[in-house]
Amino acid sequence: MSLPTRSAQQPSPVDLALTSDAETVEAVLALIETTLDQLSGQWHALARSVTPRPGVLHTDSVLALVRDFATAPGKLLRPRMAHWGWVAAGGLDHGRGHGDLVRLGAALELLHCFALVHDDVMDASDTRRGRPSVHATARVAHRELGGLGAPQRYAENIAILVG
Repeated sequence: MSLPTRSAQQPSPVDLALTSDAETVEAVLALIETTLDQLSGQWHALARSVTPRPGVLHTDSVLALVRDFATAPGKLLRPRMAHWGWVAAGGLDHGRGHGDLVRLGAALELLHCFALVHDDVMDASDTRRGRPSVHATARVAHRELGGLGAPQRYAENIAILVG
């Protein structure tokens, strides 16, 4: 999957007058949303190409788990640290590279989110960021849908796929 290219929605370096990391974090969150929207389209196209009835496999629910977890409120430390590294390197003075900084921040945040999903499985933690963890959500869905096999094993497998 390729990340979106700069569009009218993303600021150009000339438009920047940043004094804090707030604008960078806002742009990072917007890019994550855009990327997940693009992934959703690609996901649905792929699901239709590999199975005649993708709804039977509940592919939408797996993608929803990714989106819900990746957009849950967090501290966003990695994008903030990247922003301040950019500022320290003179980025604010000349405004160049902010689009790349936003892409880096989004990639770091998604990578961190996926690592947290795996961490929750390893720690058997049923909550993350004040919400049910991915595997806890999948376990409940498995039980509600009367899935085959052990709900815990299914939930751990789904979380590993999501992460």
